[in-house]
Amino acid sequence: MLLAKAWLQISEDSITGSQQRDKEFWRRTTAYYEKSNTSNVARTQANLKTHWHYMNPFAVAFNQMYIVLKSQHLSGWFTASGASMSSSNTESFINLDNDEVTTRPIGRNAAKKAAKGKATNSTSSSGNRLDEILEKHIEENKKTFERYQNSLDMKNALKERKMKIKEEKVKNDEISIIFMDPTTMSEDGREIWRNRCDEIKIKYNMK
Repeated sequence: MLLAKAWLQISEDSITGSQQRDKEFWRRTTAYYEKSNTSNVARTQANLKTHWHYMNPFAVAFNQMYIVLKSQHLSGWFTASGASMSSSNTESFINLDNDEVTTRPIGRNAAKKAAKGKATNSTSSSGNRLDEILEKHIEENKKTFERYQNSLDMKNALKERKMKIKEEKVKNDEISIIFMDPTTMSEDGREIWRNRCDEIKIKYNMK
């Protein structure tokens, strides 16, 4: 949700929205995302860009549904409005030469009620179609999203593993300093070495 909000905020910038290059666009999107991020999980520009490309089909589906709903709403509104106006402006004419009983036009309230019923049926039908579109779209993209999620989990696990290996290497390198032979050092060198050893012992809680 936050990524979609960031994407919309930056893409609809009235000043630079249509003039941004891809790199600059995602730099600003990432900055907006991180500013509003409360999950305490940092995301890089590459992470957000990749995630957006996988989530974009769902955003497109939502946009399509919104357009259809908006179109159906306006259509129903105009239908009700038109029916109301036509019924209120209808003039009754009596043909004196015709012996048949002339059917009385329905009143304004009845016309509104009928139009409202049509609009409701139209909206209900639209809702069913939208449900079908959404279900189909989700089904088509479910496997793709699952593969992406698994890939993302694997990448995160690999990244954490690499960080741990790197931290272990740094720790081993620093601890090895303690076991250096100071007899080959100058007096100044030994003093620097002693201070460094004290820092390392404090850092790794070594006594």
